[in-house]
Amino acid sequence: MYQSKRPGLAVALVVLTVLFEVPVLRLFIQAMTASDVPAGATLAGMFMIPALPMFSLGLYGLIGGAAAAAPGVRAWLRTPLAYLPVALLLFVAAGLAA
Repeated sequence: MYQSKRPGLAVALVVLTVLFEVPVLRLFIQAMTASDVPAGATLAGMFMIPALPMFSLGLYGLIGGAAAAAPGVRAWLRTPLAYLPVALLLFVAAGLAA
Protein backbone atom coordinates (compact mmCIF):
# COMPACT_ATOMS: atom_id res chain seq x y z
CA MET A 1 0.00 0.00 0.00
CA TYR A 2 1.23 3.48 -0.86
CA GLN A 3 1.99 5.70 2.14
CA SER A 4 2.10 9.45 1.58
CA LYS A 5 5.14 11.32 2.84
CA ARG A 6 3.15 14.49 3.42
CA PRO A 7 -0.38 13.63 4.60
CA GLY A 8 -1.00 17.17 5.87
CA LEU A 9 -0.27 18.62 2.45
CA ALA A 10 -2.57 16.08 0.81
CA VAL A 11 -5.40 16.93 3.20
CA ALA A 12 -4.90 20.67 2.67
CA LEU A 13 -4.97 20.27 -1.12
CA VAL A 14 -8.10 18.12 -0.96
CA VAL A 15 -9.87 20.66 1.26
CA LEU A 16 -8.89 23.56 -1.00
CA THR A 17 -9.94 21.64 -4.10
CA VAL A 18 -13.36 20.89 -2.61
CA LEU A 19 -13.78 24.53 -1.54
CA PHE A 20 -12.99 25.78 -5.04
CA GLU A 21 -15.03 23.03 -6.72
CA VAL A 22 -18.29 24.02 -4.99
CA PRO A 23 -18.75 27.38 -6.81
CA VAL A 24 -17.74 25.78 -10.11
CA LEU A 25 -20.34 23.05 -9.67
CA ARG A 26 -22.91 25.69 -8.72
CA LEU A 27 -22.09 27.65 -11.89
CA PHE A 28 -22.36 24.53 -14.02
CA ILE A 29 -25.65 23.39 -12.50
CA GLN A 30 -27.19 26.86 -12.85
CA ALA A 31 -26.05 27.04 -16.46
CA MET A 32 -27.45 23.61 -17.28
CA THR A 33 -30.81 24.17 -15.61
CA ALA A 34 -31.47 27.66 -17.00
CA SER A 35 -34.29 28.10 -19.47
CA ASP A 36 -31.87 29.68 -21.94
CA VAL A 37 -28.67 27.62 -21.65
CA PRO A 38 -25.63 29.94 -21.87
CA ALA A 39 -22.91 28.17 -23.83
CA GLY A 40 -20.05 30.11 -22.23
CA ALA A 41 -20.98 29.25 -18.66
CA THR A 42 -21.64 25.63 -19.57
CA LEU A 43 -18.28 25.24 -21.30
CA ALA A 44 -16.46 27.08 -18.52
CA GLY A 45 -17.96 24.72 -15.96
CA MET A 46 -17.15 21.68 -18.08
CA PHE A 47 -13.50 22.74 -18.34
CA MET A 48 -13.13 23.78 -14.69
CA ILE A 49 -14.67 20.67 -13.10
CA PRO A 50 -11.82 18.32 -14.14
CA ALA A 51 -9.16 21.06 -14.09
CA LEU A 52 -9.29 21.69 -10.34
CA PRO A 53 -8.56 18.11 -9.19
CA MET A 54 -5.92 17.73 -11.91
CA PHE A 55 -4.24 20.93 -10.75
CA SER A 56 -4.29 19.71 -7.18
CA LEU A 57 -2.69 16.38 -8.14
CA GLY A 58 -0.04 18.12 -10.22
CA LEU A 59 0.70 20.60 -7.45
CA TYR A 60 1.04 17.77 -4.95
CA GLY A 61 3.52 16.06 -7.26
CA LEU A 62 5.46 19.28 -7.74
CA ILE A 63 5.66 20.05 -4.03
CA GLY A 64 6.35 16.40 -3.21
CA GLY A 65 9.51 16.40 -5.27
CA ALA A 66 8.42 14.45 -8.34
CA ALA A 67 10.26 16.98 -10.52
CA ALA A 68 13.58 15.85 -9.07
CA ALA A 69 12.90 12.19 -9.95
CA ALA A 70 13.77 12.54 -13.63
CA PRO A 71 16.12 15.04 -15.26
CA GLY A 72 14.90 17.79 -17.54
CA VAL A 73 11.62 17.69 -19.41
CA ARG A 74 11.04 13.98 -18.78
CA ALA A 75 9.74 14.71 -15.27
CA TRP A 76 6.89 16.77 -16.71
CA LEU A 77 5.80 13.82 -18.85
CA ARG A 78 5.40 11.51 -15.86
CA THR A 79 2.10 10.98 -14.10
CA PRO A 80 1.94 13.38 -11.15
CA LEU A 81 3.44 16.37 -12.95
CA ALA A 82 1.73 15.77 -16.29
CA TYR A 83 -1.56 16.83 -14.71
CA LEU A 84 -0.28 20.35 -14.02
CA PRO A 85 0.14 21.64 -17.60
CA VAL A 86 -3.07 19.91 -18.68
CA ALA A 87 -4.94 21.63 -15.84
CA LEU A 88 -3.43 25.00 -16.74
CA LEU A 89 -4.56 24.47 -20.34
CA LEU A 90 -8.08 23.70 -19.12
CA PHE A 91 -8.03 26.86 -16.96
CA VAL A 92 -7.18 28.93 -20.03
CA ALA A 93 -9.92 27.20 -22.03
CA ALA A 94 -12.44 27.91 -19.26
CA GLY A 95 -11.42 31.55 -19.13
CA LEU A 96 -11.79 31.91 -22.88
CA ALA A 97 -15.19 30.19 -22.82
CA ALA A 98 -16.64 32.46 -20.17
